Amino acid sequence: MNGSSEALVKLENQELDETFRPVILPAVLSKNSLLALYSRRWHNRQELLKLTMAQLRDAGIDPQYAYEEGRKPFWRE
Repeated sequence: MNGSSEALVKLENQELDETFRPVILPAVLSKNSLLALYSRRWHNRQELLKLTMAQLRDAGIDPQYAYEEGRKPFWRE
């Protein structure tokens, strides 16, 4: 593909993304919404599972606790 063809494909993809992007209400995206809470929990738990033993030890986190917390579903406290 030449440069102009690649640019055209990127432009068409960008237009499709903008056309089919779902509209999300601002209230759903607020920091205090349930969706935001669930998102933070999921993200934090995934990051906890990625930590090495050395990192857990440095942070003072028991590896068993990290595993159990990381495996919890996002909707549980």
